[in-house]
Amino acid sequence: MNNETARYEIKYILDERSYAFCRNWLYSKTILKKKHPQRTVNSIYCDNISYDSAADNIIGLPYRSKYRFRWYGGLMDKPNCVTFEKKIKNNRVNTKNSLKLNVFNLDQNKNSSSFLDSAIKEVEYKMNQGKLLIPSLGVTYERDYFEDLNGLRVTFDRNIKFFPPKKLIKPDINFVSHKGYIMEVKFPIKIKNYAQKAIKDIPISPSRHSKYLMGLSKIDGLLYI
Repeated sequence: MNNETARYEIKYILDERSYAFCRNWLYSKTILKKKHPQRTVNSIYCDNISYDSAADNIIGLPYRSKYRFRWYGGLMDKPNCVTFEKKIKNNRVNTKNSLKLNVFNLDQNKNSSSFLDSAIKEVEYKMNQGKLLIPSLGVTYERDYFEDLNGLRVTFDRNIKFFPPKKLIKPDINFVSHKGYIMEVKFPIKIKNYAQKAIKDIPISPSRHSKYLMGLSKIDGLLYI
């Protein structure tokens, strides 16, 4: 396990009312401060032809992985850097292996399929994945970031939209939206006791949640329980 990136991630599914309650908790009960301005997060998730990553998540295997390309800014703007992330869940602890890709060293063609194919080939070469990765889902959303001096982090996601990854270059992408918000509380293992005390007053209960599974259920009809 990579102890430098190992952390707990606790998720909360919010509607307008619970979102207001949680924002009030953050401002009145914590010392969390806004880390930087809101930004748009874009991800392309990948899986294999059998959707093993999705299946492992649905089953709830204690050890499982998911794979995604991530960048920030306008979805249709070509970014300077894309990061490939392999997220590993080991029981309740999450770790992440990352590889930054220089977009300008990849295929300059505006065709999304060509770009993703080039990115995947570089990842498979540099990270020795040993697994065929196929783009399976696109998601874009707005995120607010908060953090305190002890390393406790809270994010709020809204305006979440899913799309088929092969349509990334289309100006008329038919997005499928998710109403509501997602709050995530994240903290390294070493501050577990502090974090537990800090979040005990959150006015709602956490929920198991995966943007990847939710998006697949909306785009491909995957049964997500």
